[in-house]
Formats: sequence, structure tokens, C-alpha cells
Amino acid sequence: MRTKLHIFLIAVYSLISACKNQWKEPVEVNFYQQITNSSASTVNVDFAQTTIEEISFEGTREQGQKNVVLAKKYENGLPVSFNGSSSYTGITMDIPQGTYTRIGIKIKLISLDGSPSFEISGNYVDPGTNDTLDVLVQYYGEDYIEFTADIPEGSTGINLIAGIKSSATLDFNAVGWFIPVTSEIISEAEISTINGKKTIIISPTSNSNFYLLLSSGLKNSNKVTIQ
Repeated sequence: MRTKLHIFLIAVYSLISACKNQWKEPVEVNFYQQITNSSASTVNVDFAQTTIEEISFEGTREQGQKNVVLAKKYENGLPVSFNGSSSYTGITMDIPQGTYTRIGIKIKLISLDGSPSFEISGNYVDPGTNDTLDVLVQYYGEDYIEFTADIPEGSTGINLIAGIKSSATLDFNAVGWFIPVTSEIISEAEISTINGKKTIIISPTSNSNFYLLLSSGLKNSNKVTIQ
């Protein structure tokens, strides 16, 4: 009788352990970055580069350990160039499988050797003269930029399944960046010439009033899409 009970308990323990281990199974998630523009934006952004010091994943799931927190560091900085198309960052994370009801991603910027941590280029059409001016933003802040995942409509969460690769696209909302910088404000900008082109440079030393307005917009309204 004791032997049967002992065998039964071992079987139950093995089943419980197997269930627990199931939710430790990793899912390979590859990270991408892209820019979303809109005709409503003051500036049309066509290129950007971030220098990443750290990326972190924070999620809440229905199974296993509820709160999942992971991070990767790049002490020498990881430069990532991207535009309106989805560009691979070179970043991959192994994230435990499960149904996630909340996912947030953070990247921490770093400025190295006097270079911008976030550089943005695009153009601005002056509504008064119809002239097109280049715009160059050189941001040096070493801030966190946060991205929030939307749960698909009609779904209880985002499913990550072991053995099936997933992607996480960090979508930078260029429209939100320039909301504080209206056409009236930008028309008063100091204009420089770079490679023979009229250019509005926004940095701590050039058009610094715009720089202060942009510094808050760069960190807002960004989304991550998990597929």
C-alpha cells in the first residue's frame, strides 16, 4: 500500500514539475524598429538612429510565474538605423511562453564620445513659401523610451508559443514627436546650410528652444507590436 502511495506521489510531483517547466520554455523574439509618419506631422521623418545601452521586457502572463522581467545590456552602445520600413535591430530575447495580458518594452539611450543618442532626419515644407527644408535633430539625452503593446481586439492576451519565433516591432510615433513644434514656431527657426541644402538643426546648441520642446515628445506615444 505504501509503495503504491509512494509511486502515486512521485507521479503527481512529476506532473506538477512538468507543468511548471512548461512555462519556462523560451520563445525566440526578434526586435525591429520603424517610424510612423502622418500628413498631420509638422516634419516628415525619413531616417533615424538610436544608440541603445539597454533593452528590457516587462510582461504579465496568465500561466506560471506571473511577472516576467528580462533585460539585455550593451555597454558599448548598440547603434540601430531605421526608417518607415521595419528594420532588424540585431536584438533577440528568449521570453518564457504564455498568454501575456500586458507587455511593455523599454530602451535606454546612451550618448557615446559626444555623439547623439538619437538622431533624426527629415524635411519640412514651409507653408508660406512652399520651400522644402531639411531637418536634423541631434538628441543627447540618456533617457528611457517606453513602448506599450496593444492586446488584439477580441483576444484575452498575446500568445507566445515555444518553438514558434515571434517578432516585436518598436514603432516610433513621429507625429507625437513634433506635436509641440508647430509650423508657426518652426518658421522662426535658425537655418544652416549642410552640403548646399538649407537645414534646420535642432540640438542643445542650435534652435535650443525647439530641442526642449522635442525632448518630451520623443518619449511619448510609442507602441510595440508582437507577432
